[in-house]
Amino acid sequence: MTDQRQGPITTFLLSSPEIVFVSYAIFASFSTYFCMYAFRKPFAAATFAGLQFFGTTIKLKKAIVVSQIIGYALSKYAGIKICSEISPHKRLFTLIFLIIFAESALIIYGILPNNYKVFAIFLNGIPLGMVWGLVVWYLEGRRTSELLLAGLSCSFILASGIVKDFGRAVMGGVVAEWWSKIPLLGTIISRLM
Repeated sequence: MTDQRQGPITTFLLSSPEIVFVSYAIFASFSTYFCMYAFRKPFAAATFAGLQFFGTTIKLKKAIVVSQIIGYALSKYAGIKICSEISPHKRLFTLIFLIIFAESALIIYGILPNNYKVFAIFLNGIPLGMVWGLVVWYLEGRRTSELLLAGLSCSFILASGIVKDFGRAVMGGVVAEWWSKIPLLGTIISRLM
């Protein structure tokens, strides 16, 4: 039998009332998936007005969105095998790797000419489709799973709009103004910009 040492957070959560664990798990899963959306949706703020995909009748933005959805959908199928076989001690590393892969695809997206951005955004969708499965892995099989998963699900409801709005603020050069609308920390952050 191996000696498994527990970190201070685990020790604290194990000795706390269940509501503390539930609150922590909802916050952690919500935050993780919310942050993933920053790698998935901000490009949707761009309009690509008047641009067609390789001179066809397909609008470039539509081709880019569909390309990411295809990558995202394919990764859901790959994730059935990959996410279910990842050992617990490799989950965090895998989440970080998936986000780095997605960011690398976005960097390529920024470099490529407009018509070729569909290939980079397809690559971006592949790792992001597996993030949900890995985050759910931490939450499922508990007495409070339904509550935990409801908290996680709220993240994509809010994140999609917020990261697109932030993307528009970046493109419009009004990031500091955008931050000023965020309660509590917004005014502090906007003054620093």
